[in-house]
Amino acid sequence: MVAIYTYHNMDAEKAGSMHVQSQGIAYSNDKGRTWTKYKGNPVIKSPGIKDFRDPKVIWHEASKHWVMVLAARDKVKFYTSTDLKSWTYTSDFGIDKDPRLWECPDLFPMKVDGSEDMKWVLITSMQTGAPNGGTGTSYWIGDFDGKQFKCADAKGNQKWLDDGKDNYAFVTWSDIPKSDGRRIGIGWMSNWQYAQKVPTQKWRSAMTLPRTLQLRKTTNDYVIATLPVNEVKNLKGQAVPIASKSINKELVLPVNTGTYNLALIFKNSKNNINIVCYNDHKDSLVIGYDASSKKYFIDRSHTGIADFSDDFPGKHYSTNAFDGDTIALEIFMDHSSIELFTEKGQCAMTDVFFTMHPLDKAKIVSGENNMSLIGGSFSPMNAISKRK
Repeated sequence: MVAIYTYHNMDAEKAGSMHVQSQGIAYSNDKGRTWTKYKGNPVIKSPGIKDFRDPKVIWHEASKHWVMVLAARDKVKFYTSTDLKSWTYTSDFGIDKDPRLWECPDLFPMKVDGSEDMKWVLITSMQTGAPNGGTGTSYWIGDFDGKQFKCADAKGNQKWLDDGKDNYAFVTWSDIPKSDGRRIGIGWMSNWQYAQKVPTQKWRSAMTLPRTLQLRKTTNDYVIATLPVNEVKNLKGQAVPIASKSINKELVLPVNTGTYNLALIFKNSKNNINIVCYNDHKDSLVIGYDASSKKYFIDRSHTGIADFSDDFPGKHYSTNAFDGDTIALEIFMDHSSIELFTEKGQCAMTDVFFTMHPLDKAKIVSGENNMSLIGGSFSPMNAISKRK
């Protein structure tokens, strides 16, 4: 086993040097129980870029060499090697005059869902400029020849993997068995606008649910859809069905715990949809669909402790508009996070929140117009430590 990692020289950083970060490797001959650092480290020295980190390495079969994609301040750099010890720089990929800091790159091929068409996906996390402000995980769809990544227009083709406020540094697992075939990743649920200010004790942040990625072809573009891995169903308790109903003003849902899965399907009648998750202590979080903009949203303006940062409270909207015959929402509520999946995974939103009491109640609010609920289900979610 070989680990590829970034060295960070704190003394150099304090001295104001630009030669702060470099890349090293270590190896294990006992299945990862012990590790030995390579005596020739660093295998890639700092080129004088202070932010020069987060290596992701893959094997490029067509070229018969390893490829490393590396964050280099406002772009990514590609390197190749045949032995993981000697590396050759091959190319950059970036947006002209982009002032943002790039982090946590990932690179992998994916087949377009339902076809044999193969494209390459480049994931990068941005420290500013995400759809709802602050940090977020973006991606590009293009082609890669083993040395250089290309897409039609770097700036115009940048998309976002999650439209919520709190999914950053999303990266995928390497070497999932071919017999499985999935591309699975996980993100960090926070935002650098307030990550070091959140009102927590003993812990600071958490990770998203593991998500399966699918590459889909739309009318004139490619998009990545993300959905929770199938294994998440093993955490669900007994499902309670929710029958179809015409909702006048509101419908109280059978939610009775703070950790649950809620799946709801509505007929798109051009009305706003508001699902209010709340408790008896005046905390409320609203998930829904705004009919005027045709966008999904999460509103945490009145959800627990929010005064630790001006960037924290707010109503967060999806990047794209959607206008189908039905509106299907799947919600995963945890003690301090909400993960929303809709449009068959083409829209995902993740927000964190900090309440003193769980949001253990929920209702659908229809407003002045009747709303047509096609159906749904509520399932309590067990802790991973208590899975069957």
